[in-house]
Amino acid sequence: MTQDIRSRLENALGKPIDDICPNRFHDHNANHCAHFVSHMMGLDFSFNCREYKGGSQQPANIRVHEVFKQCPKVGQWSDRPTTDGPLLVFVTRTNNVDIHTKTMGNIPQKHIGVFYKRAYLSLFQLQGNGSQMGT
Repeated sequence: MTQDIRSRLENALGKPIDDICPNRFHDHNANHCAHFVSHMMGLDFSFNCREYKGGSQQPANIRVHEVFKQCPKVGQWSDRPTTDGPLLVFVTRTNNVDIHTKTMGNIPQKHIGVFYKRAYLSLFQLQGNGSQMGT
């Protein structure tokens, strides 16, 4: 997975979520950060796009706090491993996360991205009306 994550992310640039998700979760007004990252990283555990909107293809989780809970190790940014990645990056209010219990509240003010090759090259988010992926 590590070798092809950069090409997966680069291939997603400029594409609408409709071209990334093979299932039916294509609402351009929804926040797709966890959905996008999960498709890129192959994170298909529940609750995913196929369960939410239907479809029959490879699913991807759609909730930031659920992805956080599944991480084998979590910590402060200052304590991150010295690796080229990929690492998942979570952004939320300090009082919304408990690193010791690996829990994050389900609030709208949170984000997930991918840190790769010691740069934010791959920290993708939805642009404009939520219809395209960008850096």
